[in-house]
Amino acid sequence: MCQDDRLPRVSVSLGRKINMGNYESLDVHVSLSGFTAETTEAEMEAAITNGRVGYNLLVGEMNRRVRAIRDREEGNGEEAP
Repeated sequence: MCQDDRLPRVSVSLGRKINMGNYESLDVHVSLSGFTAETTEAEMEAAITNGRVGYNLLVGEMNRRVRAIRDREEGNGEEAP
């Protein structure tokens, strides 16, 4: 991104709480930040793609930790993270 440091930066974010039933819910948050009026759509799409890669890695880690906690609570072994 070739952006002028003198231009104001903007952030856009949204969040949603999803009821999963059974007294469980999931919070989802998406944001883009640090962009100027000169930022192109292609640059924003690239940032979203990079964020998606990080998100997928975090989902795998979160699933592993939740599984470990549930296993521990059920007495199936593995120590929680």
